[in-house]
Parts: sequence; C-alpha cells; structure tokens
Amino acid sequence: AILLIGIISSIYIFTSKTPEETGFTEYFSGTGQPESIILPDGSTVLANSGTIILYPQSYGEDTRTVYLSGEANFDVKKNADAPFIVKSKDFSVTALGTEFDVTSYPDDLYFKTTLISGSVKVQQNNDKEGYILKVNEQFVYNRNTGKKTISQIDTYEVTAWQRGELIFRGATMKDVLSALERKYGISFQYRSNVFNDDKYNFRFKKDAQLPDIMDIIK
Repeated sequence: AILLIGIISSIYIFTSKTPEETGFTEYFSGTGQPESIILPDGSTVLANSGTIILYPQSYGEDTRTVYLSGEANFDVKKNADAPFIVKSKDFSVTALGTEFDVTSYPDDLYFKTTLISGSVKVQQNNDKEGYILKVNEQFVYNRNTGKKTISQIDTYEVTAWQRGELIFRGATMKDVLSALERKYGISFQYRSNVFNDDKYNFRFKKDAQLPDIMDIIK
C-alpha cells in the first residue's frame, strides 16, 4: 500500500471527471494469484491480476468510495450511514452490505457487475436512475455499442479467477489472450485482423501450465 499525493492524472483512468481530493491509498495486484485487501472499515477486496484499487483519505466519513481499474470481488461491511461505492470510468456500483464482482479493465470491451449476495445499484456516470440487481444477476455494458443487458449467471464461473481457475464462456480470442496476459504476466504479439468474432468456451484448472493451455487453444 502506498499513500499518494497529487495523483490526479492517475485517477482519470477510473472516472470521467477528476475527484477533488488529492490524497489516496493505492493497491496494485500483479500477475499470478489474486491479492486480498482489507479496507479501513473492515470490508474486504479480492483483486484479480493487473488490478488497481484506490481509495481517498476521507474513506468512511460520508461515503466509502473505491476506484477500480481491473476486476475485484467486494465483501462489504454493512453501514447504512456510509454507502459503499465502487467507481470505474463508465459506471458506479453502490451497496450497503453485500458481495459482488466488478470487471472494468481499461482495454476490455465490456464492463460487468455480478451480484453474489445482497443488493447493488449500478449507475452509469450522470445517470440518476440506474439498475437494481438481484442475486445471481449480471449487468453487462458494451463500450462500443452502448448496449446494456441484465441476465442470470452462474456465479461459480464468474468467481473462478478467485480460485485460480480460468473459465471462458462465449469469449473471443482477444478476450482469452488478454486474460492470459494478465494471469501469466506475458504479452502476445499478433495481428488483430487474424481473429474474427468467433466465440470460444474453455476451462482450465488452477495448476494449468501456459504451454498446455496454448496447445489446447491451438
């Protein structure tokens, strides 16, 4: 954990506008195993590879605001006086006492929120109404088309990354390679026009080695 002063340019990757505060604590989760973070109020965050978490010095005073770039699971301590809010560049997710997963990697096509327990409200920036999710529902936003969908989801598959597993359902090859880059700390060099929009299903166990995964994909 590093306390940062004056990181306005860094905050911009998370939100469409710059927060007024300049004092933040930052966590970065590298490649490999997910990393656990305990916030000042006792809420816990499990951050996936390549994830950045920020929260301001004023965390817990009026609200409990966390800025996310990447993917994380949030297990929130209930506090009706200080709503828990996760902000990304596109959306904010508000909860009082619940567990949910948020995916918002900067280079990914989709922003996703999956409710595991409790209740959350998903709002696009400057949208006052938003969407209320039920348990086992997933909200998906397509950044290219602006399309929003809510559907029933298998939370066991959504949380596979927390167990070190890789599960892909209807994923493009770009989605698969991006996830492998984050997990194994590597970089693939390829021409994007080589791949089309075909969708693939893969399931890899926790101890799967990258060469074996590439053989299966080939």
